[in-house]
Amino acid sequence: MQVDDIEAAKKWLEGVGYYRMSAYWLPFEEPPAEDQTRSKKFRPGTNFTKIHDLYVFDRRLRVVLLEAIERIEIHVRSRWTYRMSHAYGSHAHLDHNLFAGATNHAEQLVRLARAVEKSEETFIQHYRTKYTEPFSPPLWASTELMTMGELSKWVQATKDNSIKSAVARDIGLPTRETLEGTLQVFAYVRNICAHHGRLWNRRLVKRLPYIRRYRNDLVIAAVQGQQQPDNRIYNVIVVLLQLLHSQATDSTYFARLRDLVDDIEDQDRTSMGFPDDWRDQALKTRERSALRSIYPRPQRLGLFHLCQMQPQHCGLASARHRRLLSQLDKNLTPIRPRRSRLRQFPPPRWQFAGMPRQRSRMSLVRI
Repeated sequence: MQVDDIEAAKKWLEGVGYYRMSAYWLPFEEPPAEDQTRSKKFRPGTNFTKIHDLYVFDRRLRVVLLEAIERIEIHVRSRWTYRMSHAYGSHAHLDHNLFAGATNHAEQLVRLARAVEKSEETFIQHYRTKYTEPFSPPLWASTELMTMGELSKWVQATKDNSIKSAVARDIGLPTRETLEGTLQVFAYVRNICAHHGRLWNRRLVKRLPYIRRYRNDLVIAAVQGQQQPDNRIYNVIVVLLQLLHSQATDSTYFARLRDLVDDIEDQDRTSMGFPDDWRDQALKTRERSALRSIYPRPQRLGLFHLCQMQPQHCGLASARHRRLLSQLDKNLTPIRPRRSRLRQFPPPRWQFAGMPRQRSRMSLVRI
């Protein structure tokens, strides 16, 4: 290995540690012999500055991803608390009938009780002063003391599938199954970031579920004869960006993450699972996310290209209207709905815009 400044390299190794840095220069070593695990000989042209830059990049990547995971965690916490409280009351988390696995629920309550006992938060002290029972504060206060791993376990153990499905839709995921699997992966990556673990050139132990909605954005790999998302950090970044876009927040996060990834070489991005056309994929991901934020239902995506309609005109009032537009999307043939089914929601008036002979090019406008 070439070292341009030996003294600076010594100081760096003293502060970081030889063993920790070895994880970053391991890919630059020569292949080991058959009876060895490491050759401890570097390939020609390996420079310590390159290893140093990769370490700094990985540190910055952890900070950026931790910011995104924080937003998703707070979003999930808010929506799950809202749904559970409105359905089952302020202390729904104390009812063991609402959660699967009595032993697991009891363990989670013990952890929560310890967190409440140790907490010095103002809202916990206020609850202790004003109330003597129950021992746990309301759900919206208790969730503030949960780690993301604990929150994912509470969500997964919730028996009411309608609540989990609603939370999944709230944050931008299609089903409760994808919600549970995604939260587990996010909690795992969050722990890596919080404990200063390595994300670059790493295969994650937990794998994201196959999210069909994002199949054009994810990198899919064959695992034991099945097509599953690749278990490197790129796919996690893709899903994080999708969920951040679903929050409809004006943020510079996408630009900051892109600039960070642009700073490293192509082979270093490949080690994290980035495809060669990741820049084009990122742009397409952003465009698809923007469309989903306006047209959250899949059947409206095609209609956007076929009909020249304003976004506010696509918020239809009933399932009957949605089926009508879905059929219009496929056949471009208007069907007049029966009045008996739409007494509470009168159908809008439609007219064709275009020449009669150009029926396939006609667009619908609301009048």
